[in-house]
Amino acid sequence: MLASKNQKSYQSGSSNVNMDKVSFNDTTLANLTEKYEILNESLNNLIKAMDDHKQDFKEFQGGNENIPEYIEAKAKQIEDNVGSSITRMDGEVQKSLSHQKAENSRLQQQISQLNTDQVVIKNQLLHIQKRIEDIQLQIGDNYANIV
Repeated sequence: MLASKNQKSYQSGSSNVNMDKVSFNDTTLANLTEKYEILNESLNNLIKAMDDHKQDFKEFQGGNENIPEYIEAKAKQIEDNVGSSITRMDGEVQKSLSHQKAENSRLQQQISQLNTDQVVIKNQLLHIQKRIEDIQLQIGDNYANIV
């Protein structure tokens, strides 16, 4: 009887184990299905992200093709700006140089005129000094004759 009791316990335990296996398999299958759906959704998101990155890369690559043209255009624009600035500054320098030469010439003429005037004044001063001496001699002779 003890053996049959143990067999019953084992049998009833075994049917409980079979029941647990079924419910475990159902739970495992549901979990696996859920995990599969999550993985599938993640995979779809990764594929979409990869497509977006591919598009960005194509746009970037297309943008790189325009960079040499852009750089060349900018270089030409800078060259033109620098060229016009140099031309404008050269004109200003030439104008300033011309004005400075005219001013120098005018000042040189004034200096020459002042030097000429100085020589004339020295000569007049010498002539006046000579007349004063002549007058003094005349006065001295007249005074000596009077006394």
